[in-house]
Amino acid sequence: MSLFSCQKSAAQTGPVTYLQYRLSEMRNRTEYIFERTEDGTCYLTRILGYRDEEGKKVQVPEATAEELWQIIQEEKMTKYKESYTPTFDIRDGYMWLLDVRFKEGKLYTGGDNVMPDGGKGIHRLEKYLENLWEKMVPPVAEHLEYHESGSMAEPIWHFKLEYDRENQQYWLINASKCHRTEARRVEVPVDYVKQIWPIVNEEQMCSYQRDYRSEWDVLDGRSWNIYITFLDSRKSVYSSGYEAWPAGNGVERIEQWCCNTWKALEKKAEPYPLKEY
Repeated sequence: MSLFSCQKSAAQTGPVTYLQYRLSEMRNRTEYIFERTEDGTCYLTRILGYRDEEGKKVQVPEATAEELWQIIQEEKMTKYKESYTPTFDIRDGYMWLLDVRFKEGKLYTGGDNVMPDGGKGIHRLEKYLENLWEKMVPPVAEHLEYHESGSMAEPIWHFKLEYDRENQQYWLINASKCHRTEARRVEVPVDYVKQIWPIVNEEQMCSYQRDYRSEWDVLDGRSWNIYITFLDSRKSVYSSGYEAWPAGNGVERIEQWCCNTWKALEKKAEPYPLKEY
């Protein structure tokens, strides 16, 4: 970690005028760059992966500069060392870098498979930047599948939303209450698809546990599973249950989205037989 050779200045005074945070893993990279111009305008750039060299840049609230400074102060990040390295060899791990400039002073630190204070401050900063980005650029679903079965495992609902990257089209497939060979599909405008993330976010569906089970034995009960991924985002929902559901109304609201979207667009549906569920 000889790259981390810059020194912290003797005194730091907020707000933050520039911040670069990067987390690099074997196959993934996430990088945020915050910039505050002389007139106070603030921008945030996010770079994902190793092929995305420039990333996307958006304007963010001016308060961001002070909020970043507050996090850095509260987590005592100005006291971080230049570099953090493990006492033993770790392969295929991670590396992180934090470069911050304030109204007065700067901070430059980073590490290899080790974070100060167990990563508390770094993780808080990363979460703040991630939430800010999602507020300014809400994630858009790439794939959704919702399946619910009743007694005898007969499908009550079976919807699949698929994104055709080549043609930039969304398709909603409906194989509910029918044989899979009788399934149909309809093209879905992106405005409908943008309704999915607010549901997932409000219901905190990305934190659902993998499986939900009833405390009591239930014969011929209802089972469900749901899977959602988003474009240019690591956020996802992957959960299932048998006669048990997570707190809130997330599963029900996704079911309603599928049914309502299909009802609104059904007149344009075309046959689309499914080979298997």
